[in-house]
Parts: sequence; C-alpha cells; structure tokens
Amino acid sequence: MKHAFFARRPLLLGLCLLALLMPGCRGCDDGLTPQERAQKQQEEEERRLKEEEEKKKKAPMVVSTLRPAPTQSDSPRLFVKPGHWSTVSQEMKRNYDDWVGRTSQEVVDSNGQPIPLDYTAFSLRSQRPVALSKGQTKDVESVFFAPPITRKFNIRARISGRDGLDVVPLPLEPVTPMQSHQYHFVVLAANPASYGRLGSLRSVNSPVHFEFDLLSSPSGLPPRLQYRVVAPELGERAPLPDNLYCLTSTAYLLWDEVDPTIFEPPQREALVDWLQWGGQLIISGPDSLALLRDSFLAPYLPATAGDAWEITAADLQPMVDAWGVGKGPELQLPRPWSGVRLDLVEDDSDRRESDSPVARATAQLRCGELFAERRVGRGRVLVSAMQLNQRGLQNWESGFECLMNAVVLRRPPRRFRNDNYSAGVRFDEEAGYGVSGDSPGESTLAVEWADGRDKVAPDAAVNTAFRMLSRDSYSEAHPWRYTRGATPDASNPGFGGQLGQMATDATAVRPPSYPGGAGGWDDFNAVSEAARSSLREAAGVTVPDSGFVLACIGFYLLVLAPFNWMVFRAIGRVELAWVAAPLIAIAGTVVVVKLAQLDIGFVRAQTQIALLETQPNYPRGSLTRYTGVYTSLGTNYEITFDDPAAVAAPFASGREFELLSGQRISQVTYDRQDKARLEGLTVSSSTTGMVHSEEMHAVSGALRLGTATSGTLQIENLSDQDLRQLVVVYRPVQRTGPGEQAPPPSLRGCWIGKLPQRESMALAFSAVPISEDAAAFQQERTQDAGSAAAKRNDEMNLEPLWRVALNPAEFEPGEYRAVARIDRALPGMTVRPAAAQESAATLWVAHLQYEIPTAPEPDTNAPVDFAKEE
Repeated sequence: MKHAFFARRPLLLGLCLLALLMPGCRGCDDGLTPQERAQKQQEEEERRLKEEEEKKKKAPMVVSTLRPAPTQSDSPRLFVKPGHWSTVSQEMKRNYDDWVGRTSQEVVDSNGQPIPLDYTAFSLRSQRPVALSKGQTKDVESVFFAPPITRKFNIRARISGRDGLDVVPLPLEPVTPMQSHQYHFVVLAANPASYGRLGSLRSVNSPVHFEFDLLSSPSGLPPRLQYRVVAPELGERAPLPDNLYCLTSTAYLLWDEVDPTIFEPPQREALVDWLQWGGQLIISGPDSLALLRDSFLAPYLPATAGDAWEITAADLQPMVDAWGVGKGPELQLPRPWSGVRLDLVEDDSDRRESDSPVARATAQLRCGELFAERRVGRGRVLVSAMQLNQRGLQNWESGFECLMNAVVLRRPPRRFRNDNYSAGVRFDEEAGYGVSGDSPGESTLAVEWADGRDKVAPDAAVNTAFRMLSRDSYSEAHPWRYTRGATPDASNPGFGGQLGQMATDATAVRPPSYPGGAGGWDDFNAVSEAARSSLREAAGVTVPDSGFVLACIGFYLLVLAPFNWMVFRAIGRVELAWVAAPLIAIAGTVVVVKLAQLDIGFVRAQTQIALLETQPNYPRGSLTRYTGVYTSLGTNYEITFDDPAAVAAPFASGREFELLSGQRISQVTYDRQDKARLEGLTVSSSTTGMVHSEEMHAVSGALRLGTATSGTLQIENLSDQDLRQLVVVYRPVQRTGPGEQAPPPSLRGCWIGKLPQRESMALAFSAVPISEDAAAFQQERTQDAGSAAAKRNDEMNLEPLWRVALNPAEFEPGEYRAVARIDRALPGMTVRPAAAQESAATLWVAHLQYEIPTAPEPDTNAPVDFAKEE
C-alpha cells in the first residue's frame, strides 16, 4: 500500500505544479484597474438609468399630423375640397407594444364643436380600425366628407383604444379649402422635379379679373390657381386613393415612367372608374408605354410603342404650325429628340364611321404622329411619342402654353392682354372688371376666353371633365360659374376692399350657388331633389285596404266555425271545438298581423329610390341610393354596404328643415372596414329618416348598342335584369358656323318598353317632343304603369328622375343613352333593424356611346406677346 502511494507521487506533484501555473480569476481579467472597473460599472448604471428615464419620457404612441392623399413632403397644409369625400393619411408608431384601436375624423368649427350637415340634425364622423405592431411605423389612410360650406372649418382627429378612450391628445387640424373652380393636378413621375413648369402654366395659374375681390374668401389658395399641382413621392404603393369617390376632386393625372405594379387592386379599379367618369390621363412617352404594356391600363391606351424614333424638326413642324401662335422664339431643336413611333389601336367598340375613333380623335390634334388620343367613357387618355418634360419643348415660348392648354389639357382657347395698373388694382372701363397683380404698379397679364364668352374665367365646368349624373345635374345652366351681379352685397365676403368700393353693376361678382364645383356631393341638385320628392310621396307605412281586411275576416270566420266543427265532428269529439276556438283566434291574429306587415304598436317601413349609371361597355356602375326609413317608435339604424368603398351620409329632408325646440345634433358614424357602414342613424317616433349613399355596383352583362344582321342599330340587354319602360335616345350633333348661335338641344328616341334579359330589339328613331312639363315618352310610361304587372310598384313614382335622365341639356352632343326601370332594389345594402314593409325601384341610365371630343382650338396669342401689345 505504501509502495503504491509513492508510485503515484510523481503524478500528484505534476498536477500540483500545473495548478500553480494555471491563472486564477485574474486570467479572465478585462485589464482594468479596480478604480477603472468601478468607474465603468458606474457609467453603465448611469446609462441604464438614463435609458429608463428616456423610456419614461418617450410617448407610448407617436402620431403625425393629417396629410391629404396625394400630397408632397414639402406641403404641410391640409388641402380639402368642400363637397367631396377625401382621403387623408397619418403616420402612426407604437413604441412598446402591439396595439389595436380606432382613428376618427370629424369636421368642427374653431371651438371644436361639430358642424352639422346642412339641413339635417346630424353631424358626420368617419372612423376605421387600426392595428399597429411594436416599433413599426404605419401609414394609416382614412376617408372623410368635407361638407359643401364656405366658412372656415377644422378637422378633429382622434386615436382611441378599444375602451373608446383617447390614447393620444391631438390638436385641431386647420383645413385649407379649395374653391369651387380649383382641382387637383396629380403628377406621378420618376423625376417629378422635371415637371416644375406645370405650376406656372397660365392654364394652371391664370390671373382672374376679379381676384382682388376673391382674396377675402376663406380659401388659402389664391383664386388665380385653377389647379393644385401635386407631385407625390413614389414608393412601394401608389400614393392615390383606393376608391372613385375620393378622386372626384382630381381633374388630371400625368404619368411618366411609373411602374403600374405599385397600384393595388382597389387602386386600379378606382383609377379606371375615374377615367370612365371623366378623368383625364396624360401619359408622357416613350418609356411609359413599355411599362404599361400588359398592365391594367393597357385596354384603354390609344397606341402602343412601336419602333424607336429620332424626332427631327421636320417631324415637329405640324405641331409648330398648328399651335405656335406667339411672337416669341421658335421651337429650338439642337439635336433630335428620343421618341417612339405610336401604333394606333384598332378600336371598333364605338365605330360608326369608316375610320377608327382613335384615328379620328388623333387626327384632330394636328400634331402629326407626336400624340395619340382615345376616349374612355367620359374621360380620355393622351399619350405622347416624346417626353413632355423636354427642356426644348418647355422653352418654346411661342407655342408651349397653347399646346398644353389645347392639346394636352383640352381647355377652351384664350386671349391674353397686358394691363397696367397702380395701387394693386385697376378698373377696366372697357371690359367692366378689375384686374390685380402681385404688387402695386406691376404689369399683370389678363386672360379671357377667345370666343367672347363671359369674361369671368374661373369655372369648374371648364377645369374638370369629371361628371356623374347623380352629382352634376342642375336646373340652372351654369351652376359652378362665377357671375357678375347687379350690385355688390356688403354682407357677402366675396366683395370688399378697394374694388368693392368702386364696383359698378358690371363689376359685382357672385360666387357659384354650389361651392363644391363639378363632381361634388350635393343634396339639392336635380337628381337629389327628384329622389326626395319620390321618397316623400312613397315613404311611410302602407295600411291594408278594406278588401284585404274583409278577406282576412271572412277566412278567419270560415276556419273558426264551419271548418273547426267539421274537423272535430269527423273524429267524434265535437266538444273539443270549443277548446280549439281560442287557439284558432290567437293563430288568426298572428297571421293577419304578418300578412298586413303590421306589428301592434311598432311599425317600420323602408323605401328606396336608386339611380344606376353605367358607361359604354364597362362592367361597373355607380349606384346612388336614396333610402327612407320610417318607424313608429324611436329606432337607431345601422346600414351596411358590401362595397368597402361605398360612402354614405344622412340625406337632407329639405331646405325648410329646422331643429325642433330642445332637439340636439346627433352624431352619425361612417365606419370603413371590410364593409362600409353608417352607424347611429337615430330616427324619432313616427318620422322618416333619409340616407344618401353611393357605391360601385358590378353589372352582370352590359346594356349596349349593337348591329343587327340587317345592318340597323339594336339595343342588346346582356345583363341579368328584366327591364321595363326602356327607351333609347340620342342627341344629334348640331354644327354651327363661326358667329352662329347654337340652337336648343334636341333628342331623337325609340320606345322599347319591356326587354327581358339576354334579348335584343331593333331601333327605329324619331324626333322626341321637348316639354318643360313632362319628360320624353311620359304617355307610354303612363300606359305601362296601368298594366296589371306594374300595379305592384305604382307607389314608386320615378317620373321626377325620368325628367332629369331625359333632359337634353344633360346629354353630350352625339351621345346615345338608354334609360330603363328596374322594379326592385339592387343587392349590396342591408338595413338593420329590418323593416316589415319594403318598396324600391331603380332607374338605370346607361351611356351607350359618346362622340369623340371636338377638335381643340388654338389661343389667339401667347403670354410672351403681352409685353409687345399696346
């Protein structure tokens, strides 16, 4: 044993020596002295405490101010067009946790009080849900309605949690309202800075003769601005709204080298919808055409990209000859421009002539092969063979202004004048208006229409081609034009200053009757007035007539006595007939109430008048509903729309509306999620509440013009609707010579009557008598309404709508239109609680074909000339 111990001694000694050589805890030392190590620990502790303090100071949620969509990063103001639905966005970030809540917007006055919708007892708040992930910034878009008011207003935005309490206190957002004639001009370009010249075009920034007067209006935009040019930055998603009803304030969209894949599906639909109802798309070539090949816009392009083209001075000469009207330098071309040959499409959809409509429209431009144009519904698409931001083109002083105004923007011809004045305003005795400039003593450029029309230039009808029948039908001829009145009204903020003091009968300026301009939401235009008239006539509960009551009593007595006795006699228990009598009485009461659709002490009825407007060969229509809900007891209604882009608001009962004594303004909420909803519509006992809504409706098959085997025109009902009272009408083109006054518009039409789905009918047109008292084909409709099949819907009087739909003034020259009745409500809207009685009818207005736009006309001179004129 002892020997074994000594045998292991060398091993133990080796291990001990190894242990002595191994480092201790100092072997992992950081190399710091104890003092340095203590200082480091102290610094780390201070850093930790500072981070905790910063965390306490750091808000749990960061929210930016509201921005209009689209917008520019250098434009902080919230531009809004009254009378239009708008899209606004906010950047939101949650710093410490995930979060789910809501954001809302409401129009308020300077004191933060909600501004009610005109002639209603309601204010409207918009809201949507928001889900944020920790630490990630999200751009949240919302939709709200700016009422058509002329006074100043603000937007109150709120961010609230699931409990309804505000999470972040937000100040009131001041709004910069746009005037009735002002619209958005959106530039989507890879290099938006190259289109800076657009803002100085006289088509965009046009001196108006009464600007001094209008400066006292509530708008923050100068009245001379016809358009607000906005060039948003491009990212992964297109900076445009995702529904048609938020694009109504946009007149033009310029497209230059934009990848169409950044448009999400709802944005694509919205942009094409906008085109169909009058939007104007300007595509700057040549690279844009290659990007748009096979895109969602490809079916609407007037041309495709052909071979590469070096554009020389000879190629530009047709354009120079047609549009070079000024006395300035000619178009300089140091070297050829890069371009592409435009291969025109063969558009046979609207062919009525030997040439394609695209070829005819393009020839009217008188620019050789430099441009191509195509009509798309009410709108148009223009493409150029070269880039519109060419420096040489923009420096063409004698013609660039004229080319942009006439060919690119399709505006009327103008005449420019040089006016000198002092003291900031000058009264022109000859023209009868005042002119103004930027500073006293400055020479200003006056602009007027070359055709001698009213010299009051700002007019929404000129500045935008967007039109919807449900929004833009008026009994007056020029509802959006500023006019000269008899005398200035001191109470009107449109008159004031030095010009107001020296105004005469010729200088007093009246603003348009409707401040929203063309495309605006209006509860008092012709369609709204017609729908309100029909709703007032039809809304309410239909009480059963005497025949129904007698029939119910007779059937009840028959069951109670003879039938009851025979049943129990057959089974040998006649005495049980007395036991069954009370049960039969109760069951009879339930049946009678159900048949009469009357609930004892509680009655609801729902009435709907709708207008469906469609464009030629387009599968989507704009469906405007006017819905009345009657209740015998106070009820809170919720209306849901299948279309998430639908918009809705309480509908004014009339201009005679006044709040009752003690009545308060109620808040109604427009909620936009996977479906759109109008919540909180309170209807008092024994009254009728009304709602105005718009949505895009998918039409299963078109109502279109076709050609029969005999070569004559025919109307083809490819839809899934059985149509009644169908008429097809068109307004002939009435051409006049120079200086001749155009005759009143006329119509030619054909009465069809009934046209079942999937059937067609040949057309034979004849002159349609025009009367102020009755719409065309009223006698035929009266006879049809007297038929047995029509008596079920005789309470729904659509005659006021017929008068609007067949008004010759509402037709474009050369337009074909079909109008028909559908005896039911179209699907897509649900009202809760449901009504026991429902009645509805829809008027379908189908635009079948438009004429190509008239040839553009040049200005009489150019801005460069005004310094040379006496």
